[in-house]
Amino acid sequence: MAAQLTAGSWRDPQAHPYACYAVEAQFAGSGNRSHHSQPQCAGPVSEIAVLDARVSSNVKLAAVKGAPYLAGWGAPADRFDLRDLRIDAAGDYRIQLRYRNEANQINLGISAGVKWLSVEDGKGRTVAQGVITLPHTRPDGPAGLSTPLSARLQPGSYRIRLRDFYNMSYLESNASFSGAGGSGGPSNRFDLYGIRVQRVE
Repeated sequence: MAAQLTAGSWRDPQAHPYACYAVEAQFAGSGNRSHHSQPQCAGPVSEIAVLDARVSSNVKLAAVKGAPYLAGWGAPADRFDLRDLRIDAAGDYRIQLRYRNEANQINLGISAGVKWLSVEDGKGRTVAQGVITLPHTRPDGPAGLSTPLSARLQPGSYRIRLRDFYNMSYLESNASFSGAGGSGGPSNRFDLYGIRVQRVE
């Protein structure tokens, strides 16, 4: 949207009602860029905590600082189904998981979570599906957000299903790695806090 801004404020001259914004720093000499900041969105966002949802899962709930989560979710046999997600207005939506993954440092990817997310309508038809990733998060930072799944949704009730997919720790070539996901076997687990649903158009 804008580049080479100096300190101060910036306002989008063509603000979209569902826009999300993030910023990055760029070193003038090298051109290297920082990670993006956490996005800030203009439109409404729905966050469904695992405790507040009609969820079926074979992993027990835990809590830290009052926030419930499914601890260590993501073994190959684990299942997560969120029932009765209500959509009131037709539009393009992005669905993400709120999670925490501290299996390795944030600059490593071998045990980044990789799962298959699908959305079914009230008649059981799959209306959106795909791979999402859940990179490592900092122990002292906020819970992270997975990559989004795009879905064109009509008003109605939906079910969200989460299943296993493979990450780099499933590959024999990484069996000698000394950290999580290496010599100790595959690591594709994380703490699952909930689901984030946002309309973008």
